[in-house]
Amino acid sequence: MNSIKIRLKKVDVFPEENLSRILGPTDISKKCLKKIRKNEFCLGQLNLAELPPDSFPVQVGTIYFLIDENAENGRVIYDPKIEHLQRYDINYDYNMFIMYFEKLAFVEGMKLLGRPAEINQDFNESDVLLFQFDPLENEEIDFLESLDGVINYGIRYQDFIKGKYHKAYFVKDFT
Repeated sequence: MNSIKIRLKKVDVFPEENLSRILGPTDISKKCLKKIRKNEFCLGQLNLAELPPDSFPVQVGTIYFLIDENAENGRVIYDPKIEHLQRYDINYDYNMFIMYFEKLAFVEGMKLLGRPAEINQDFNESDVLLFQFDPLENEEIDFLESLDGVINYGIRYQDFIKGKYHKAYFVKDFT
């Protein structure tokens, strides 16, 4: 399975579109907003329609990668519909980045799919890497800038194939 390299562009103001992003405000439905816990915020928002064709088995909707304020726990919310979205500032005070994607055979750093960086945590061979956040990828990322490692969101292959992205799990892997 090829990886998708995530390239970042820092922005101060977001356009009014539902763009994939790291940090910054979140475009989310009220139904999904109610699922976000008090101490969580959106680390990344992935609009599946922006990905290269045939990257994910279900390429409709938005995946929200949530993380708590201490970066100890994380989870995913998946919304298959892109309608009635509103912009919310959910516990964020960090630089904002729009994501751009490029499908490659091998990718290190911030990415979707492929094999994760395995530092101290083993990743099950049959699982799929949904998203790898590497805070050292870009010097302007001001969240977890002292983490010598990565944040991974993985998912069982069977759940990935069926588009059950909400079943993803969180792994903080660092030295």
